Parts: sequence; C-alpha cells; structure tokens
Amino acid sequence: MSFEYDSKAPSKLALARKGLLQSFLFGIFWAIFLTLHTIAKLYWLGWQNFTSIQNFALLIFFGAFIGGAIGWVIAIWLSAHRLPAKRFATSLVSILLFTIGTTALIFVLQYRIYYSQWHMPAFSIGWFFQLLFTGLSALYLFAVQGLRILLPVAPFGLLIAAAIFVKRAPNANR
Repeated sequence: MSFEYDSKAPSKLALARKGLLQSFLFGIFWAIFLTLHTIAKLYWLGWQNFTSIQNFALLIFFGAFIGGAIGWVIAIWLSAHRLPAKRFATSLVSILLFTIGTTALIFVLQYRIYYSQWHMPAFSIGWFFQLLFTGLSALYLFAVQGLRILLPVAPFGLLIAAAIFVKRAPNANR
C-alpha cells in the first residue's frame, strides 16, 4: 500500500493552528452554556447558598472553557482529511472527554488545596498516599455529583457543538 502526499493539502498541525481562534471562541460559548445550565440546575435542585452555586459554576466554567478549547483543537488535529461522519464522532468524543477531564482535574486541585492543610510534609511517603487518595475521592465525588448536574441538557449541547464543528472547523477536504 502506497500513500502519496498531496503537497497542496495542509498538514494536520497547520489545520489545528488555523482553528485556534475558533477553539477559543468555542471554549467561551461552551463554558457560558454549561455554566448557565449548571446555575439553573442547581437552583432547580434547591441549592439555597449563593456562594456554593457560584463556586460550582466557576469550576464548571473554567473546566468547560479549557476543555472545550483543547477538545476543539484536538478534534481538528484528529479528524483532518476525514469524512463528515468521522469528524462529527471525533469532535463529540474529544470535546466530551476534555471537558470532563479538565473539570475533574480542577475539582481535584480544589480538593487538594483544601485538604493540604491536614496533610503530612511534602514529598514524604504519607504525603503521596494522602495526595493519591484525596485525588481519587475527589474524582469519585465529581463523578457522582458533578456529572449528574450536567446530564439533562449538556448532551444536547454537545450534539449541537459537534454539528457546528463539522460545518465550521478547518478541514483539508474543503
């Protein structure tokens, strides 16, 4: 099997660089959408403490912004020279995984900062175990509490985002 490189077709990296502004704009809109959804859902669930709602909404905002922007660029890179159906699936999975991953990472870091005052001195054996189990428990709590808040509306937004990706993101096939 031989593969001939078409010198006129842009490389995957060039396409990803071309989509950086789009990824930034998508990250902002994705973060605003998920934050508004989170605020509405928390009010609907009966959360009365405005500070708790604000803190959780900020966590979702930054996780969605960073994860959405990175997911958009990675989707461009992975789906270059592909058919629209594969581009749709790639963007769906990429945006989903990076949004959840970065939001969970921010959640873990927030837990780590809070519980660090009770942890052993840095880089001791006990500290590594405390860091590991604090991170694992934060991931568990995020999976149980955080993902439940995003479920009713966020998947529809994700489908719309993937459809927009197929239409708007740079592609070598156009």
